[in-house]
Amino acid sequence: SNSAITNGDLDVLKFGISSNSTLCGRGNELERSKLVFCFNTSGMTGGSFSYKNAIFSVCATKCPTVDTDLISLYNEKSDEFVLATGTTKSEWEYADYTLLKLACISPSTSILNRCVYDFSIKNITARGLAFNATLAGTQAGSKLSNGAQMLMNAYNDIRITWYIILVMGICGGIVLSYIWLQFLGCFAGLLVWTTIFMFFSSLIICDVFLAMKAGFFQGFQKTSPSESTPDYVSEYEKYYTVLFGIFVGFTILFFFFIVFMINRIRLATALVAESSHVLRIIPQILLTPIVPAVLHGLLFAYGVIIITYLASCGTIQNGELFWSKNLRYSMIYHVAYVLWGMYAILAFHSVVLAGVVA
Repeated sequence: SNSAITNGDLDVLKFGISSNSTLCGRGNELERSKLVFCFNTSGMTGGSFSYKNAIFSVCATKCPTVDTDLISLYNEKSDEFVLATGTTKSEWEYADYTLLKLACISPSTSILNRCVYDFSIKNITARGLAFNATLAGTQAGSKLSNGAQMLMNAYNDIRITWYIILVMGICGGIVLSYIWLQFLGCFAGLLVWTTIFMFFSSLIICDVFLAMKAGFFQGFQKTSPSESTPDYVSEYEKYYTVLFGIFVGFTILFFFFIVFMINRIRLATALVAESSHVLRIIPQILLTPIVPAVLHGLLFAYGVIIITYLASCGTIQNGELFWSKNLRYSMIYHVAYVLWGMYAILAFHSVVLAGVVA
């Protein structure tokens, strides 16, 4: 952890890395903190194309929202466009920069200083992509805008009602769990045996239905092969016969399982009833998950911080972040350590509960 914090450079993750292995927002690119993505157009213009280099990126002062932003970016970074794709300047600039407008992602918005496509209602409508039977537009654009509206609605709902969700999630969960345990204390046996009976009855109904389809009952007898009987009718009866055998076998196994496990089922039912009794005597047990939840939250935050610093310890090579073998092992070890810590907290919680109840 100490080594990761000491040697890590969060700017490597905060800012993007361009295709020419330059870190945006640093050094010569200090004013260009945004990373713009474009598709490699070399395959369109007859050049060599590799799926590994299907997308290239350049640093920019802002994420492009209109065509003039793309043109300004190209005028600043034209050499990088040519170097990344092998497409000549004349091809990029042909027909009022048509290739540039097609290849680069626009309109875009910044997420962690990466320019991603902005599919909000405003931009979809402004670019004439909203579908309308009487106006120019596309159904794809309309679907994008509808999806964006749903995401925005969900985000706004959570932003406005987050405290209600938090309070009801904690307090409501505690109250409902208490009521549910009291209900199980009175009706655990009835609930368990009703569930078993309903499942067993469902199996019997399936058996009867498949037997009818296979032609084992009078009025649903198997069709005798004849010239007038289609082949697919006989085939279906064979399938239903096989399914009938499988379901009957499963029903018999389930019946014997219930017979042999009846004492275990009674014990489990008694344990549920006893849990309800303990809860009535020691209602403070409902509060015991709070401490493990806080410890889990702290441990998770620690794990995220350290794994972020470990990831930032990589070196920039060939336009991407490279992690050495030892660094990758460190990441795996750190994740395993955090998971072990979470399970240790759960185990400690279980021991405390066992001691209280005992």
